[in-house]
Amino acid sequence: MNFYEMLCIPVILFPYSVLGMLYCLFSGTLMESVFQNNGFLCILALLAWALIGFACAFLVGIRGARTLDCLRFARFAMILKLAQIPAYCIIFVLAALFSLTIFTIGFTIALAFFDGIAILMTGIPGVFSIRKSYQSGVLLRSDCLIHSLLQFVFCADVVSSIYLYRKIKRTSTG
Repeated sequence: MNFYEMLCIPVILFPYSVLGMLYCLFSGTLMESVFQNNGFLCILALLAWALIGFACAFLVGIRGARTLDCLRFARFAMILKLAQIPAYCIIFVLAALFSLTIFTIGFTIALAFFDGIAILMTGIPGVFSIRKSYQSGVLLRSDCLIHSLLQFVFCADVVSSIYLYRKIKRTSTG
């Protein structure tokens, strides 16, 4: 496992940790033994994990921009986003179920908030990758601006990163 893969573990695992915290909240034994039945400690732990994820995302972006070529960095940013798709699908289904009743609507809002945090986390290395490709002359300025914004839009970020990887691959081999 290389340096970049190690740094991305908190970023990739963040949406999965949201699911873990949900499981913790709804399981009596685990919530009691880990968080002493305190939901605020549970949320605080998740926010601390988010801060670690943001720090790792910035480190990956900075180090990747210095050491990786455009194609490898674009591939890395794409894989980072693709690895979170199963968690997003499960979170979406749970949020839809939670929104069916007024008593659990707070869970839907919390899931949307934590999804936003996860998208911001994966968007950071994506923007660094786009910037590196622009500086290398692979992308136009308009592509750089549009795709940098798309890195922070739910679902469009995945499509954008796949498109950019394919475009950079086509440009570098052709």
